[in-house]
Parts: sequence; C-alpha cells; structure tokens
Amino acid sequence: VIRNRMAVSVAGNVIMVASLFLLLIPGRDFMPKMDEGAWVISTAASPETSLEENDRITSMIEQILMSNPNVEKVIRRNGRSERAIGCVLPVNSGEIIVNLVPRGRRTASVDVIKKEVRDRIEKIPGVAVAFTQPLQLKIDESMEGTPAPLQVKIFGNDPAELQSEGVKLRNIMRETAGLADVNLNQAAGIPQLQIRIDREAAASYGISVGNISEVIRLAAGGEEVTRVWVDQRSYGVFVRAEAEQRNDAEAIGRLLIDAPDGRKIPLSQVADIELTEGPNVIWREAMSRMTNINASIEKGSLSGIVSEIAEKIRDAGIAKNFRVVFAGQYENQQRAMKALGYASVLALIAVFAIIYLVLGTLSESLIILLTAPSALIGGIISLLLFGETINVSSGVGFIAVFGIAIENSLVLFSQTREFLEKGYEKNEAIKLASTDRLRPKLMTVLCTVLALIPILFANSAGSEIEKPLAIVLTGGLATSTLFTLLILPAFYMAVEDLKNKRRAK
Repeated sequence: VIRNRMAVSVAGNVIMVASLFLLLIPGRDFMPKMDEGAWVISTAASPETSLEENDRITSMIEQILMSNPNVEKVIRRNGRSERAIGCVLPVNSGEIIVNLVPRGRRTASVDVIKKEVRDRIEKIPGVAVAFTQPLQLKIDESMEGTPAPLQVKIFGNDPAELQSEGVKLRNIMRETAGLADVNLNQAAGIPQLQIRIDREAAASYGISVGNISEVIRLAAGGEEVTRVWVDQRSYGVFVRAEAEQRNDAEAIGRLLIDAPDGRKIPLSQVADIELTEGPNVIWREAMSRMTNINASIEKGSLSGIVSEIAEKIRDAGIAKNFRVVFAGQYENQQRAMKALGYASVLALIAVFAIIYLVLGTLSESLIILLTAPSALIGGIISLLLFGETINVSSGVGFIAVFGIAIENSLVLFSQTREFLEKGYEKNEAIKLASTDRLRPKLMTVLCTVLALIPILFANSAGSEIEKPLAIVLTGGLATSTLFTLLILPAFYMAVEDLKNKRRAK
C-alpha cells in the first residue's frame, strides 16, 4: 500500500466519504426496542361510561389475556374514587399490567403474542387500548408527560375544527404501516344537565338566586356537613337528595324551594332545566387549545414513520391555521441526537487540540482526524446487518469507537516519531511503526471484540439496551484497525510526498 500510496489514499478517502452517506440508511430511534417481559395496557371507554360498565369491559380483556398460555399474571385497575383529587385516570379508564411467562417457556415471539391478544381485544366494542411496557412507560411519562411512544399534537383555536382535523390525522396514522393502538384524545361530548335560573320568576316569589343555587348544590352535588367518631375512627357525614330525586331532569325539577312566605315552590317554576351535551375535556398546552393522537410503534424506525406521517399531512392539506407537533419519543430522540452532536463537535475540538500539542504539526494532526471516520464504516454496516437503528446507545458506541480510532492513530504516529529520531527515513519509519505495533493493536482489538460477543448474542431482559453499542464497537473496531494499519501509513506518505514536491518547487 505504501508503494501505491496515492491510489490507496484516494480510494480510502472515497470509501470514508461514501460511508457518511450510509448514515442516511439506518432508521433513527430514541431508545432500542426492548422486551421487558411485561406490558401495561391502558384502556379507555366512551366518556359517559360508568365505573360498573368499565369494570365489565376490562374484565373481558382480563379473561382474554389469561386465556393466552404465554401470559402468567394479570393485575387490573379501574377508574378512580368518585371524589379523588389529583387522580390522573377518569372513571372510564383502566390500566392492566400483564406479566408474560419467561422467554424460555414462550410458544411464540412477543410480537406474535401481542398481535394475537390485540386482535381479540379489538373485537370488544366501545373500548380503545394502548400497549406499552413498564420501564418504557416510566421513561416516556417522566421525560415527555405522555405514555405513548409517539404522540402527534394539533394546536388550534376552534374546538370543533380541532376535533375534525384530529380525526383526519388519526385516519392518516391508522393507514401508516408500523403503527398500532392509534387513538385520538377523547373530546366527545358528554351529557350535562343545564339549569338556567329565571330571575324574574324567582323575584316574583321573593326567592333569591343564591338560595336556589344552594338547594341545587346540596341536593344534586351534596356536601359533607359534619364528622362522626366511631371506635377512634373519623367518618364524614355526606348529605344530598336521594337517588330518585336527582337522577333525571324531571326529578330535579320537582325539588322544592322555600319562599319567604313559607310556600314550597318547585324548581321547574323558577328555572329552565334541559339535558344538553358539553365537552368531555379541553386540553391546553402553552396557552393553546390542543388535541393529540397517541400511537405505539410496532415495526420500522421512529424517524421513518414520522417522515411518512409528515408527508401525508402535507398531501392531505391540514388547515393552515393549525399547528402540528410530533412529541413523545420522537422529541426525546431529536433532543438526544442534538446533544450528542454538540458533544461530538466539542470532543473533536478538544481532541484536535490535544493531538496538536502531542505531535506539534498541523498536517499530522489533520491526517489523524481525517482518517478517524473510518470507524464509522464498520459501525454503520454492522447496524444494517443486525437490523438495528441509530439511537442513543449506538450513538454512544460511535463516539467510543471514534475515540479508539484516534488513539490508535496517535500511537502509530508517536511510534513513527521514535524511529525518525533514531535516524530512519520516513518511508522506513512508518513501515517499522506499522509492523511493530501490529501485534499490540490486534491484541487490543481482539480482546475488546471477544468481550463484546456475549453482549451481541445476549437474550436476557434489558440486553437490547447494550446491544447497539456492542454492534457499533465491533464493526467500527474492525474497519478502523484495517485503516490504521494500511490506509493511514499510505495516506501519511502521500501527504509527505506532496509536502516534498511543494518544498522542491
């Protein structure tokens, strides 16, 4: 390679530049896909669903789960206390924790098991479900406030139009390959009883608006009026009208209001009572009305799916006065990759400064930096062979192998300096340095690769997080070692030839 150094240098640089374009091929995710051996299934029935009906629906889901031989345990929670404060789950929601049998006893892969269960659950009318995993759920909720791996938010002013655009986007996402459990935030109307006090009629009886409101509040809503101690325990005494007096509009209309002259006036004579429909919930973020669509990612990469949805949104012509934002893991992935990018740039500057201080020449420092990306070639090819994506784990692997490549190059040049100081010519010095460092470099690489093999083929819980890092390190070390031993010496001598020609001129 030293005899053909110019051709080898050109070929090596062409390969490195081409490898940078390979970075566009793998998909991009925030974290590697994991199999935690457990699921968290969130359920949501229609907004007006009672706690009893919600319990019946989730009980059916529980039976479906327990009938699967790959499910070991199911824990179910429905709704909340009627007067709970600060509780996230409404009455029509539920949460089911599913523990799968150990991997060695499963009759199918986790994806096949999930598809079988999901297909059966989707046949239950009136309920939407979303699958996630316990650790993944905690990470997503703590970092982004949503349990969904992918969340698409739509911001606008008009609630009706916002809901309409949300339905359009939900349909787009349901047609996108790789997505599952696509659900639009429930903003459907719920029944409400509206009571409008007729002030003129109330004044004719001498009844104040405050008195009427107080009767309605106590009779329909109720109030804790006192507390009673029994056997060292305190119990609240809650007072409100009996169920038959507040279950419908007619019953509430028959509530009696005390007039100043002692007469009992039915509520219907001093108020208009009608059953209407009101909003179930109004979501806001950053002072703007919002609705969102949540989805799970079953196949494909996060970045590829988001790009496809964004293209379909443009083709569908979502109204211009609405703003669409991709959140969930996608936002975390963008933030993490940006942080890794900044860290890489700062690391390059610091490394270049250190190399320059050690070698003292600008040309040799630049040669090391220019050939260091050779580590990317093997890392990218390995990711493609193993079907992995570029994520936080593999990103850390790229940074690590990049540092190892620079270290090996620096050692080679330091060894070359030693031979030059002993009186060898540059051509002979780089040859001796390359052959002299061959065994230590191969030993270092083999030790690292052999140590990574158990991680590459591990199948235990949590091994998916470390696997992309090991894949990148193994492939990157292979190519960076070849480049350091072969391409770098040729590139070094080619640069020296150009410097000599320039000095001769």
